[in-house]
Amino acid sequence: MVLRMMLIVTYEVRKVYGMLIDEDDNFQGWTIKEGATFRSRENQGVVNRLICEVRAFNPSFLSQDIRDAAYRYYRSCCEEESLKRRGKSDVKKQGKRRHERLVRVCVNHRH
Repeated sequence: MVLRMMLIVTYEVRKVYGMLIDEDDNFQGWTIKEGATFRSRENQGVVNRLICEVRAFNPSFLSQDIRDAAYRYYRSCCEEESLKRRGKSDVKKQGKRRHERLVRVCVNHRH
């Protein structure tokens, strides 16, 4: 049950982040550069905005759960950016697809 909730919150954070990037010209998104961290002032502003927006859709989500999901998404974006710089972004896509197939198989097997 806890894992399922974590996945739902993570999905919502990613969805809201994408909506903000697409629809809000003032929303700059994560600051991903040399020396930038999740705890930087700019990225904490992104986290606070995500907490407000996600809770507007689903008030039952806890701020800490949203913050944790935002951290996982930030790390994912940093990793993806790093792979792009090294010309290896296709490797991550293949790994993600493989993982998604495994999750589908496991979920279908349990039912």
